[in-house]
Amino acid sequence: MENNFEKILVTNDQINKRIIELAHDINEYYKNTNNILMVPILDGSIVFAGQLIPHLNIDMTLKSTRVSLYNNNTSIDRSKINDVKIDFDLNLIRNKDILIIEDLIDTGNTLNILKNFFIKNGAKSVKICILFKKEINPRDVEVDIDWFGFLVPNQWIAGFGVDSKAKYRNFKHLGIVKKEFQ
Repeated sequence: MENNFEKILVTNDQINKRIIELAHDINEYYKNTNNILMVPILDGSIVFAGQLIPHLNIDMTLKSTRVSLYNNNTSIDRSKINDVKIDFDLNLIRNKDILIIEDLIDTGNTLNILKNFFIKNGAKSVKICILFKKEINPRDVEVDIDWFGFLVPNQWIAGFGVDSKAKYRNFKHLGIVKKEFQ
């Protein structure tokens, strides 16, 4: 699989070390909080969340969600999103400190929609932890990111949960996908 990548941007060792640092910061922030709802966004954050959770020493509940963006069943122009489907039980949100876990931020649209959804439905607070933050300036939507692992170039990347056309989530590093495999 490594032959499908031009370059490794972040090694598995670097990722694992940074995840431990992120967990330490999150533990410190939430040390006096006992009503935390951690929400990994499917499918991308599965790998990241799976590595982060064992390092968290906080009182939390875990509930993943999926966010689907539709635009008349055609390719998505994210600036003109007509319908959003968020798979979530609203009873879990009220008065919770929510921690969204995501693998990557690029445009900011999905995170903005999800954060606003939680606030609108009674969350006490909403924080965001991202593993990879693409260097995009300006983003379609600016979203406050509370914790992030790595700033990465705005290129066709995949690995460690980040996909390229539903492939390479299981690649243990983050790399730039060769053009012929994008």
